[in-house]
Amino acid sequence: MATPELEPRRALLEHALKLNPGYLLVMVNLGRTLVAQAENDKGLEYLQRAARLGANDAQIRYWYARTLYEVKRYPEANRESAAAVRLAPKNGRGVYQAVLAAQAVGDHREALRLLDLADGLHPKTDEADFTRGFSLQQLGKQAEAIATYRAFLAGHPKH
Repeated sequence: MATPELEPRRALLEHALKLNPGYLLVMVNLGRTLVAQAENDKGLEYLQRAARLGANDAQIRYWYARTLYEVKRYPEANRESAAAVRLAPKNGRGVYQAVLAAQAVGDHREALRLLDLADGLHPKTDEADFTRGFSLQQLGKQAEAIATYRAFLAGHPKH
């Protein structure tokens, strides 16, 4: 299903890839564009190839993981997110993607470990507080989860 506003981008990326078939960043962007056009399988093929060829590139692994997560392929997203974090443990965006992927497969201990790793890597967000509370709750740590939610609410009186 072609999305008209993405067609010029897609055409440009396809042309660039024909000129240089090994250009990993173009593979990633073409893959993301195809997924945005609901061509998930084809888009993920480009992303997977880029991740295989750029196995030591944390940014490529991050985009592959994020896309897998977006299309609800959580076990694969979890694996790729973990690889991206191993390559770049100080990339806050990558670490937080790994938190989401770990939660999606039910690994809440790993999600909490990653949230601790993410502290200080990027500005604290409301979403991170809720994410922490959710994992604590899933692990049966109700008192800690409630304290996390209360701390958030104290800073947001409109909620």
